[in-house]
Amino acid sequence: LTLRDGTVITGAAFLATVAQQAHALRAAGVHPGDRIAAQVPKSPQALAARTAPLLTLRDGTVITGAAFLAIVAQQAHALRAAGVRPGDRIAAQVPKSPQALAAWGAAVALGAVFLPLNTAYTDAELDYFLADAAPRVLLADPARALDRLAARHGAALLTLD
Repeated sequence: LTLRDGTVITGAAFLATVAQQAHALRAAGVHPGDRIAAQVPKSPQALAARTAPLLTLRDGTVITGAAFLAIVAQQAHALRAAGVRPGDRIAAQVPKSPQALAAWGAAVALGAVFLPLNTAYTDAELDYFLADAAPRVLLADPARALDRLAARHGAALLTLD
C-alpha cells in the first residue's frame, strides 16, 4: 500500500506493526481468548466525519478514511448476516486489495479470526486449510468455483464484489 504522503507499507511492515500491537496488548494484560470491543460505525453521518485520505492506489485513486470505513462497515454487516459471531473464523482467498484489507477490518470489528489464504493454493490445499480451520465463511474470488468446497466444510461462500 502507498499512503498519500508517498510512504509505502509492505506486508512485512504491516505484520511487524500487528506484532507490536499484540505485544502491547499482552503487556497491558490482555490474554489469548480475551475479547476486545470494536465498533462498526452505525450511520453514514458517523463515517462522513472521517474524510482524510487513507490510501492512494497505484492508479492514483484515493480512498478516504470515510470511504474505507464504509467498506469495512458494509463487509461487517454482510459477515454478520452470514452468521459470523465473535470467535468465528473467516477464511479469505482473495487478491490483495483495499476490499481485502477492509475484510480484515470487518473481521476485527466482529471479533472474528481472519485467516488469509494464498491465492495460489490449489483446491486440495484449500481443502486442508478449511478442514483444519472450520471457518464460518469463505471469502473467495468469484472467478473460482469454490461453492462445493465451501459447502463440504459448512462454510458460507462470499465474495468481495
